Amino acid sequence: MQVADRARCGEETPGARRVDLSNCGLREVPAWVRAHAATLEELNLSGNALVTLPDWLAECTQLRVLFCSQNAMTALPSVVGRLPNIFMVSFKSNELTVVPPDALAPSIG
Repeated sequence: MQVADRARCGEETPGARRVDLSNCGLREVPAWVRAHAATLEELNLSGNALVTLPDWLAECTQLRVLFCSQNAMTALPSVVGRLPNIFMVSFKSNELTVVPPDALAPSIG
């Protein structure tokens, strides 16, 4: 990843509130995103090849917006239901066939 790409997605920004990893060809969420768990409010993972989200994403207690459109998910990840401040999610253009009850956060209106 080039320096400009790391800056765009927040890797080199301590305490990033917004991380944009859209259209990066990812098969998993990079571990360095976890370093921003205390401050992250918006995460864009759209346009990748993700099949699920990591359980540690629940540590992102300030996360309010999560975009996961155009990935390879067939089930809504249960970790979404453990995000206490999540307000907006997008999983359009996936192949979702399963929505576990615990994946639905009460804060999503």
